[in-house]
Amino acid sequence: MMKTISIYVVAGLFLFLSQTMQGQQLHAVALSPKQIQLVWNDNSNNETKVIIERADSGGQFKIIDSVSENSTQYSDLNLESSSTYKYRIQFANPAGHSEYSDTAVETTFSSGIDLNYYFDASGGSDLNDGISPGSPWQTLERASSVVYLPGSRVCFKSGETWQGTLKLQGSGQSGRPNRVDRYGEEVMPRLKGPGTYQSNAIELENVTWWEISNLDITNNGADGNSAEKYKRGIYVRVRDMGLVDHLYFTNLKIHDIDGMQNSEGQVGSSSKNFGGMFLEITGDSIPTWFNDVLIEDCEIYNVGRTGISNQSTWWKRSLTSSFGDTIMISESGIVFDNWVPSEGIIIRGNRF
Repeated sequence: MMKTISIYVVAGLFLFLSQTMQGQQLHAVALSPKQIQLVWNDNSNNETKVIIERADSGGQFKIIDSVSENSTQYSDLNLESSSTYKYRIQFANPAGHSEYSDTAVETTFSSGIDLNYYFDASGGSDLNDGISPGSPWQTLERASSVVYLPGSRVCFKSGETWQGTLKLQGSGQSGRPNRVDRYGEEVMPRLKGPGTYQSNAIELENVTWWEISNLDITNNGADGNSAEKYKRGIYVRVRDMGLVDHLYFTNLKIHDIDGMQNSEGQVGSSSKNFGGMFLEITGDSIPTWFNDVLIEDCEIYNVGRTGISNQSTWWKRSLTSSFGDTIMISESGIVFDNWVPSEGIIIRGNRF
């Protein structure tokens, strides 16, 4: 059933013309015991926001949030496990509101279990439940939308290929690390980065306790000879986190990452920070360091400029200074010792 509302404002700037809410166009998919993802079609061409409403089991609909024009998805976080929620949306602009969409109903997963998420690029669907090989999700967009709880396992089907960026959200914990791995046959699944300027095939930002294994990772220009040659295979970025614990990268094949072979400051940093794998600590508020990082049995080749590199803003010291000591005074200000070393970094058995 098609629902249509037309509102005409003679003196106004905004008109709702054929603002439609087509039946079953709002989908709700549980992503974890605490998260449900909403997906819809953008049937309006002049909304200024999309209003999200939710009803708990037996409760009344209430506005929980709004998102900007042309949005087609929303993540509802911090929900109760094993709980059923109802959702509906409205398009809106200063002239008024559309009718409501059809209601979407979904139940969050049970808590206390470690979830396996399955992805199949050619045989999956993001409207599946994603938690069994027989009902896999499909896209990196879906994989990147989940805030993974401790003990999660993200499984890509052997022999399949995805293009884009895998952004890993959420942290594991001691004894329950989150993992990215393959399932199926021996052929590694391939993750091809976007091939665009400063892009990454895999990104981890402000997360801990992840283990990534058994993937084929590339990030080449779309034409194979892109002029914008600042790209990475894996990018780890942490800022003002304190201890960043347990990041493992094992049995990865990282190759064909276009990069510049010079140190020109085109992007504000040298080209050595691009290539196969780059681990970066930024920020200046909370001393931050890596602990228990393992890069093992990886094959890294044909990458520009660097196979593995790292950088930290917590690096300043002299031969005799201690943390907090004044190192020098210049016209630009006082420079203090802020050196915070990373520990437990193991790089072994790799082939370059």
